[in-house]
Amino acid sequence: MSKYRLHVLCVCGSGIVTSSMLLIRVQDIFDEEKISCTVDTTSPYEMESIIASRPVDLIISTTPLGEMKNIKCPVILGHALLSGQGEDEVVEEIRTVGRKIVAAHETAK
Repeated sequence: MSKYRLHVLCVCGSGIVTSSMLLIRVQDIFDEEKISCTVDTTSPYEMESIIASRPVDLIISTTPLGEMKNIKCPVILGHALLSGQGEDEVVEEIRTVGRKIVAAHETAK
């Protein structure tokens, strides 16, 4: 497992059902990559207060978040993880971004 724990936020319209399904998929993806992670769920409405109060390395969302100005981490649209269409590409993007974030934190120490 990686020494750095990746902080991931899964976002959906209500912050409950869909984001919880994303949470399970994201944890599985990072487990396969041997990347330690903490994954939380939220709605777009609560997201800004969360990213202002604690570190978030990556956001995976089922809804576009373009209007949110305080986002300073990568955002990946994760709807394909639920629909299956384009899933392989999104999984690879999550893996690649996760590895880059972990590598950057581990080399910075």
